Amino acid sequence: MTPSLTSFESRPYPGRVPPYPYTVRSGHVVRLAWPPEAVQLPDSPVSLLTYGSNACPGRLAEKFGHEADGIVVLPADLHGTRRVFACSPSRGALPYTLRADPPHREAVHVVVVPGRVGHALDTTEGRATEHYDLARLDDAVVHLGAHRWQRPLTYLGKGERGPAEHHGRTLDVDGWSTEAAESLMSELRGDDTRLPPHTVVPLDVALADAVDAGDRALLAALALPSGS
Repeated sequence: MTPSLTSFESRPYPGRVPPYPYTVRSGHVVRLAWPPEAVQLPDSPVSLLTYGSNACPGRLAEKFGHEADGIVVLPADLHGTRRVFACSPSRGALPYTLRADPPHREAVHVVVVPGRVGHALDTTEGRATEHYDLARLDDAVVHLGAHRWQRPLTYLGKGERGPAEHHGRTLDVDGWSTEAAESLMSELRGDDTRLPPHTVVPLDVALADAVDAGDRALLAALALPSGS
């Protein structure tokens, strides 16, 4: 029996994530045999790098309800940036953002969403309220199985969701426990100069319209069996 989305708790942040690639079907987590099998993509697919709670099935249920059906979540490696705690709490916990770190490799996920959830995703990420930008990471590369995705599209925390700094040091996720980071919350400040080089997608460009040639090439590769 396949587990339901809500059986994967979204709290504490970033929630519990299956240790395997999966897709959402009728409110359940269905394990994928990728690779080598092809991935069944949702309608009007958009590939997004996610490094926080958007890989958690429970969070997908909270954000999208039945509209989550068809979403695909694939484990990946991100080269060139590092996850850090953001400055300001979200839902009672410090969320993550990214900072530049050229030699670093970070375990992340690629989420393929249907274009129809773009507005809901923008809203929950705070794109219009300037918590997170929809942006491309100019110098980062995602390794997804045998595929390389350059200049990945992601939501990048800034301002109050920018990289948290404490006495000149960022709070890297792999170097600080959540409890330790949150104990310093009143002393943190956001430092956008620590963000990785990136290009912001203008607010008037919908998520579905932000797909570029590199994204389309990645999606086309995922839709084919390995070795074909």
